[in-house]
Amino acid sequence: MSSIGDVIRAYLDFLRVRVEAGDLALASLERSQKYLKVFAKQFGNKPLAEARRHDLTEFLTVHPDWKSPWTKGDAIGNIITCFRWAEDEELIERAPYRRSRFFRFAGKPRQPMSLADYVNIMWAAMGRPGPRRASAQAMRRALFFLRRTGCRTCEMRQVRWAEVDWEAGVIRLEHHKTARATGEVRVIGLDRRTFRLLRNLHRQRRRQGAAHPDEHIFLNGCQRPWKRTAFGRLFRKYARAAGVARGITPYGLRHLFTVLGIENGVGERQLADQLGHTTTKFVSYYGRTTRFKSAHLCGVVSSVLRRPQNQRLAHIDARRVRTGRGEPESGWVD
Repeated sequence: MSSIGDVIRAYLDFLRVRVEAGDLALASLERSQKYLKVFAKQFGNKPLAEARRHDLTEFLTVHPDWKSPWTKGDAIGNIITCFRWAEDEELIERAPYRRSRFFRFAGKPRQPMSLADYVNIMWAAMGRPGPRRASAQAMRRALFFLRRTGCRTCEMRQVRWAEVDWEAGVIRLEHHKTARATGEVRVIGLDRRTFRLLRNLHRQRRRQGAAHPDEHIFLNGCQRPWKRTAFGRLFRKYARAAGVARGITPYGLRHLFTVLGIENGVGERQLADQLGHTTTKFVSYYGRTTRFKSAHLCGVVSSVLRRPQNQRLAHIDARRVRTGRGEPESGWVD
């Protein structure tokens, strides 16, 4: 291979083979094509011997419409992955493009969502008259599910009826973020109210002649699967109507779920299993906002010093045997 375009064409052919074999989602191929074809149009005829890292800088300069750090990082990441693949396959001697400290696109940190913000957004989406009422109802269902499960937004948009285990009361996702690393099915626990929501929604869809196993559970107002941009745009609309601080996203419900779990004494390992994390490192990151809350710390002290009920009863029975009396009211301080 002598040019940049040759490497990109070989990499895209490799991705198409993976899609046909079922090892790669079609959406991943389309996302890679989106950036690689544009890069090949600009630098495809350039020899590999003349490729420099400055090509990536020039590539971003030519596209000022890519303002989001996520978009810039995705574009650069796909290009670097392409040439690293060619190096691993020994199609080229050395990948000319490698990630450096310059290409670190740090976006704005996610704003945590409070319980009051969630309630205000839900009220803002209540009772919308006219044709927008179906969209408001679909948004409330999605936010209710995210609030009570701690799922990622992408998982909510992709979950299907076939993945609901009605007997066990859980959802079993085969395609999720950590599927490649763990090779395991992600299990999402459901409480009674969330399970009742899914059951009633399933009955409603069956009466309408829908609820096919491969159909998505959460649909938008037009009865189509949610798209990431459309869901975020409608959420921001209701957030502005509710007067919520700017910068809060649906991902804040995942943060809220974790914070409330930590404050209520749920273990980090249990929270990590529900959130779909392989380690507890990110649970500790989510719970950093609880470190300086006075009410939470006082609750921690009370939980630590509280004697288990069975041990307390055994101690009282032992005193009754020795003295013939019960435990005094001020027995722990005298």
